[in-house]
Amino acid sequence: MNLADMLCYADIQQLSSIANTYDCECNGHSKNELIQSILTKVNRRDVFEEQVTKLTIEDIRFLNSIVFEKRDTFSLEELTARASQSRFPQPNQLNQPNQQTQQPAHPAEQLQKAKAKATAKAKASAKAKATPLQTEQRSAIGTNGSIGASNTNGEAESRSPREMISQFKHRGWLFNGFSQQTRYLFQFPQDMKRRFQETLLKQFQTNLEYLDEPAVYRDEQRLIVDDIYALLHYVYHQDIQLTADGTMYKRFIQQILDRMSVGEELPKEMWRFGYGRQFKELPNRLSLLYDYCYFHNMLTEQEGALLLTDKGKQTVLEGRREDLTQVYRLWFKLYKNPIPGLQAIVYWVDKLAQDWIETAALERTLCPLIRPFYYDTPESILHKRVLQMMMHLGLLRIGEDESRGTVVKMTKLGSGVVTGTYVAEEDRITIAIDNLNFPC
Repeated sequence: MNLADMLCYADIQQLSSIANTYDCECNGHSKNELIQSILTKVNRRDVFEEQVTKLTIEDIRFLNSIVFEKRDTFSLEELTARASQSRFPQPNQLNQPNQQTQQPAHPAEQLQKAKAKATAKAKASAKAKATPLQTEQRSAIGTNGSIGASNTNGEAESRSPREMISQFKHRGWLFNGFSQQTRYLFQFPQDMKRRFQETLLKQFQTNLEYLDEPAVYRDEQRLIVDDIYALLHYVYHQDIQLTADGTMYKRFIQQILDRMSVGEELPKEMWRFGYGRQFKELPNRLSLLYDYCYFHNMLTEQEGALLLTDKGKQTVLEGRREDLTQVYRLWFKLYKNPIPGLQAIVYWVDKLAQDWIETAALERTLCPLIRPFYYDTPESILHKRVLQMMMHLGLLRIGEDESRGTVVKMTKLGSGVVTGTYVAEEDRITIAIDNLNFPC
């Protein structure tokens, strides 16, 4: 349903709070006047853009987790979880190697630290109550279209997830369900989803500079489906033994890499986990190809050997090439677990890179939306896990400009795949992180 429909079902209390948010002048006791006044205000472009401009970075992350969903309803528990995930850890809170072996503090030290923490919390609470109007909030979107800090003194971080949800209800962006089946669920108006995407895109594009075609660029369209066939063809003709932990020996991996259309090197000793079953042993692109064949029941690991299934053998004998959309969907299902909000990130890359653009501009705009994943920073996630993998999938071209550095542009094929493919939030492949490949 759209906003107008939801306003008709809303009770007069929520209508009054929405009207107050938008400074509507009307009879607060007339539901019809409240609805008309709200629609008049909200449908004004300048009013809606002002509301989007006032959003904090946590608000934008929260909205990004909702507006790209095709579902109509969300439970309170789901919204609370998504609002909680919109707060990212500070750099000093991320996992470090020494934290895994750190010894617990002495009980006396723990008690002293607990008392100091409680005292500091009480002082902060008293200060907040004494000066409730001194919190100064500013827009998360900078004048150059990039996303900056959410506020000046951490006000957004003090909001609980339920307070964030309540504020969205006051804006008319979330409504309780109206039927017996949805009365305990929440709905987001469909037309508001579209308006949010359009308005935020306009903000992101502010002062973006598009460039001419670079002299050199990489374009790997359709190569990945050829290499899936090459992988299956190699396994069909070779007797591949696996190690005790179920991985291929390096000589087999190197032989497969030599047959690929795109060159890759064997991974160095580093922290590699979370992006595929064999990600710690295989380079990024080959890891995706391996997982595609495994999860599409073309490869199987049995009795210490890597074998083709009947489906895999038939694919080789028929010389069949896979559908690129299915490869994209598999990448999505694998990577959305370590990269929450991947659907939104790919959407923004598609819309912002319709022509050649610096990756530095994408970094300024999108990195604040990307949650760190263990030792992967938002910058490395954007470049290695998103842009580079989109290039391998043939969705994106990556080039080098003499004066601007690395530049990117979506392909027509890529825009078609991104626009025409939807993967539900719950449709994912979870890789257990129980055997981390930590360096010595």
